[in-house]
Amino acid sequence: MLLAVFDNATRKWLPATPADETDFIPLVPTPEAIAQADAEQRADRLHRVKKYLGRRQRREADRAWREFVRRHHAWLDRTPADDAAGRAKMNADHTAWLASGAPDLLAELQAKRAAQREAALAELDAAETALRRLRLMCDDDAAVEKAEADHDRALAAWHRQYDALWPKPLQEANTTEAAMGVVPFPKQQPDLIASSADFVRGFTPPDYLVDGILQRRFCYSMTAQTGIGKTTVAMRLAAHVSAGLPLGNIAVEKGTGLYFAGENPTDIQMRWLGLTYRLKMDPHTADVHFVPGAMPLSQVAERITAEVNRKGLQPALVVVDTAAAYFEGDDENSNAQAAAHAKLLRSLTTLPGGPCVLVLCHPTKRAADDDLIPRGGGAFLAEVDGNIALQRRDTLLVASAQGKFRGSDAWSLRFELETVRDHPQLKDVRGRQIPTIIAHPVEETAAMVHEARGEGNENAILRALPAHGEGGATPTDVARKLGWFVKGDPNQPAHLKVSRVLQGLRLNKLVEQARQNRWRLTSKGELETNRLERTAALPRAPILPP
Repeated sequence: MLLAVFDNATRKWLPATPADETDFIPLVPTPEAIAQADAEQRADRLHRVKKYLGRRQRREADRAWREFVRRHHAWLDRTPADDAAGRAKMNADHTAWLASGAPDLLAELQAKRAAQREAALAELDAAETALRRLRLMCDDDAAVEKAEADHDRALAAWHRQYDALWPKPLQEANTTEAAMGVVPFPKQQPDLIASSADFVRGFTPPDYLVDGILQRRFCYSMTAQTGIGKTTVAMRLAAHVSAGLPLGNIAVEKGTGLYFAGENPTDIQMRWLGLTYRLKMDPHTADVHFVPGAMPLSQVAERITAEVNRKGLQPALVVVDTAAAYFEGDDENSNAQAAAHAKLLRSLTTLPGGPCVLVLCHPTKRAADDDLIPRGGGAFLAEVDGNIALQRRDTLLVASAQGKFRGSDAWSLRFELETVRDHPQLKDVRGRQIPTIIAHPVEETAAMVHEARGEGNENAILRALPAHGEGGATPTDVARKLGWFVKGDPNQPAHLKVSRVLQGLRLNKLVEQARQNRWRLTSKGELETNRLERTAALPRAPILPP
């Protein structure tokens, strides 16, 4: 009767069941069964090391070559490891040795290694066979567990002693020198620390496109509120670069312009027609090229570079209108995405010719004139070489450095806006004239006159507005009171001009909007008006007629 069976999974003796009677196997196997099990174990072990045996020839050849060098080439001990002549001689000897058909030394080493492997496998097979027999014959669980622990320790010792007989595969990376068993000579790495002489030797002098302001191979941002005139100023700059025209008394280098019209290409078409018309330039031959419509620059960069090369262009100025139109991320406030976007735009400086890149940007909402920096992650401003703030001051647009600028920031550019109403091509389908806006550079003397006129206009409006506690006056009322009319027509008060000046006064907190479109002085505005009244030297009317 079968009382218990041994469970190989849990290594425990369990009570026998009736089903175990039919599957009963004698506890003492026959010699034939033991021999068969031993043969299976040996075959399994050989299979596990089979992947190493395939690399034996190369490993043995390496070992034989080292022995060959040690025995027959005493010069190796006397020649520095980095001696080119020594390396050449060693390579030649190795090639000749391989061509000789491999000496008997290789066969001897291979036979010795094979015998060592056979002995190691026999030792491992004997230990595993002894443990297997103990499991079959012994019914003492504690003794079996102790034997298994001893076997595990013996197996670890076996691996430490014999694993070197089956080395891991050699790295396949290069290998003439590795296959020869010779340590490869390291390549000379450049020094990370440079001397003062080496550091300053690579200095490249600035190459200015706009003298003293914009440099080639630099990336700048131009930031202004929507509708101020970023596009008109950028187009004026492109036109001056294409013709080599100075900006007032500031020299501009002649070169090719490349304009990325990402926002409203049709409007840029009209402005370009109006600008070339005023400058008496032929728009068909002007050296400015356009890329109409926004597109992912990361996907078309290679195509743009290929076209620039194919057309033989050497851009001196690249304008990107605007940064928002070409932004490929999903979070403008992400520093990582802002930095990646700025680096992508900066890559345009690597186009043939090493152009200066000017990126038109929007500031944050309701940004004041002293806070005109690109909106979004601060990493964008950190990546560009400088930021140009464009501010409206009465009838002038003033461009100056703000936030960051690599180079001198003691400069400013002034522009005046003009409406072109007489272009022969800018008409709608009914033949009506379409006006468009362009910018004119203003020289220092004329700018002083404009600024003085603007200050006079502000003073006149302050005197014309009601006091803080009163109901207020509309821009039309103020224009009539001051006698400001469009083209001298009493039926057309210049209310738009008054509104423009009022916006500037409100930023300085001199006026406020009482209700709807009615304006009045603030407490600060009343103090300023009283000061003007006490100062007889200041005029009570505009310095220049409107």
